Amino acid sequence: MSEAAWIASAAAAPLPPESLAPPSLVPTQLAAMRGGPPAWLQASPFAAVFAFFFVLPLLLVAAVSLWPTRDYELVLNQGDGVAPLLTIYGGKITTHRKLAEAAMLKIGHYFGGRPPWTANSKLPGGEFLPEEYNAQVTETMRRWPFLSVAHAQRLMHAYGLRAERFLADAKSMDDLGPCFAGDLTAAEVRYVVDNEWAQNADDVLWRRSKIGLRATAEDCAALDRFIGSMSGKAAATAH
Repeated sequence: MSEAAWIASAAAAPLPPESLAPPSLVPTQLAAMRGGPPAWLQASPFAAVFAFFFVLPLLLVAAVSLWPTRDYELVLNQGDGVAPLLTIYGGKITTHRKLAEAAMLKIGHYFGGRPPWTANSKLPGGEFLPEEYNAQVTETMRRWPFLSVAHAQRLMHAYGLRAERFLADAKSMDDLGPCFAGDLTAAEVRYVVDNEWAQNADDVLWRRSKIGLRATAEDCAALDRFIGSMSGKAAATAH
């Protein structure tokens, strides 16, 4: 299988409310990817090792358009002596920050919320300009020369400058502890558990990365045991 991680995007389709059957990626949808699938996928559509779907609630404003929109609408119900209820219709993950700010403008005054502030803020570890990313990868490899290019790039994508918190004074990969899948080290896992609320292997391999695409069942089991040992009990079982 190619080392590159290809993402196939299936076309959106309405899902009747009474239907609970999940959609699936089928060869015809894989073939419809923008620009066409890579050669290895054309040769064997079943080379795809991972697929997922999601249900997106769309907002239909009949007075404006006959087509649903991916925008959102906030409806606040309030009255004397009762707690306010904010209902969010529509929306999508790519606008979550703006949606959250709009929600706070509706309800923030109930508990002294701050005015919008995230537009010019930086994510933790992202205290550099986008065009400085390559320079940061180079600097990371200068400080920790035992890292491969791919490893340094992944750490900068995932953690930015905060990668130094677990790379610390390491002089070799051995100083970062055992590897569980690919270049995922014990030091990185400890950081994710302590700072990003990871509780089990799935949290680390799938919810905070996609390292699970290349992890074996043995890798997952070993990682669960390691996370469990950190708290002195078995890791929470993922379902």
